[in-house]
Amino acid sequence: MPAITKGNQKAIYALCASFLVALLAIFGLGQNLNTILKTWLLVVAISIFLFAAIHLLGLRKDGHFARDMLTRSVIIKLICYGIIIYLLGLFLGFNRGYSITSTQNFFANFLPTLILTIVIELLRYIIVAPINKTKPAVVIFTTLTCITYLFINLSNSVPQTAEQLFIFTSTIFLPILARESLSSFIVYRVGLLPNLVYRLSILLYPYLIPIVPNLGDYLYAVTNLILPFTIMLSVIKYSGVEYENGRGKRPSYIAIIIPILVTAIILTVLTAGIFRHQLIAIASNSMLPTFARGDAVLIEKLDASEIKIGDILVFRKDSRIVTHRAISMELREGEYYFTTQGDANDDPDAVEVNGREVIGRVDLVGKFIGYPTVWLKEIFNKGK
Repeated sequence: MPAITKGNQKAIYALCASFLVALLAIFGLGQNLNTILKTWLLVVAISIFLFAAIHLLGLRKDGHFARDMLTRSVIIKLICYGIIIYLLGLFLGFNRGYSITSTQNFFANFLPTLILTIVIELLRYIIVAPINKTKPAVVIFTTLTCITYLFINLSNSVPQTAEQLFIFTSTIFLPILARESLSSFIVYRVGLLPNLVYRLSILLYPYLIPIVPNLGDYLYAVTNLILPFTIMLSVIKYSGVEYENGRGKRPSYIAIIIPILVTAIILTVLTAGIFRHQLIAIASNSMLPTFARGDAVLIEKLDASEIKIGDILVFRKDSRIVTHRAISMELREGEYYFTTQGDANDDPDAVEVNGREVIGRVDLVGKFIGYPTVWLKEIFNKGK
């Protein structure tokens, strides 16, 4: 492989600039083209850039000493990720995957996705891996791949409202940013193989497995941020080994990052309400002084028959979740009915709560940590 010279670096920047021009031409000027045709045009364009990069820069051997160790670690994390999301699917349900037995799905979705993934990752390996400490090219190429996948997703639908923009940012943009940053980090620190295993597994499993978990927007976004984060730990672990006189030294990132990861997982499970307890934000001051707007409460999911007078009842009313105290209860024709009242209110609520509307009762209060959720809801509800 040619040495990394100023001429090679200029070739890298020229390839990146041409890549950007091709993206703008395909997705900007070709507005009348459908998404499938745009994707195939992108496959052809990037394949041309790949051959140009091989001609200009060569294709070095993927032989980093940590390659096999990291690849095994990535496979283990992908298996654990698959087990976790399919266990979540037992609680949240499943959707059908993209069947590749259908000719249309095969040529319109699976095949272009497969080819595009391989071509982009080979191009990433040629541009990112051999540049040593020239980090601007890593940032530039990562930005270009982020733009590529954003354009592909925006071809299907463009966010129109603040809420749609927030959902797009959390479920599309942030996972793409995490995924592309991780891929460049893997290639820059170790090489092609572990990254290719990661990318093909993540992008192609919906086509190869008949059913996929229906995680919803929130859990989908979180799991697609946690997985790259955990793989990044392995990259740091294995690529950070420095060999001196046959002994390995590893940087101590784990002690800092693991507690953050565990906390994020716990908060995710609590907020999603998958198990018996759930964390929700309080949007009003009707329960002062017990808790206030912006607080978060941990609720225990219970049947109506388990509620006692004096408990702070959590129930659904007109698509809203309300937390008021149960001041009386009555069993009529086999169903429980509750009279509720906010601690800050002078009068009981006008409408009774049916037992079928009961979610559970408040167990624990956390001050102020629910404010981000409250503010987002207020922003999205403006103008409705």
